[in-house]
Amino acid sequence: MKIDEIIKEMEAFHRKMTEDMFRGFGSLEDAFPDFDSLEEKVRSGELEGDWSFEPIERPGVNGFIAKGFFRTPQPLKRPDELLPPLRPKLREPGKPREPLYDISVEPEKLTVFVELPGVDEKDVDLDAQDGKLKVKAGAFQTAIDLSGWDVDTDEMATEYRNGVFKVVIPNKGPKEQLI
Repeated sequence: MKIDEIIKEMEAFHRKMTEDMFRGFGSLEDAFPDFDSLEEKVRSGELEGDWSFEPIERPGVNGFIAKGFFRTPQPLKRPDELLPPLRPKLREPGKPREPLYDISVEPEKLTVFVELPGVDEKDVDLDAQDGKLKVKAGAFQTAIDLSGWDVDTDEMATEYRNGVFKVVIPNKGPKEQLI
């Protein structure tokens, strides 16, 4: 992802959060047309929260800094189209838990760290095929997609310490993709 795309996504996220925060007020300008109206809304109790205000009056600069927090008339909605979920989906009773994992990519190897708290090393079952690294251990089960790399799963090495299962897989580089 290019830096311009990241900046555009951040601007879109900021715009969406601002719109959601002030939805109950109409527009941002309706909510706070100037410093005095903001301070008056806090004083009257129309805008709840803990606020402090600091006017800015310098040559070429006129405004204020408002610090604090407030409550909105309606709960804020999280723009899920821009951000991943705050927490993983809850598992259904009787189904395995998906463990947290992380992949560290280096030119010569991939290192996969899988969190398996409370599991004995002898209970970890590892299978690599069809571009996936499948891990089963106690109540945990996941399939990690490795199809984006050209890895040698026959030469992988494992280590288990303090509830973290570490898998080192030789990496020949990213797979070439035809466009």
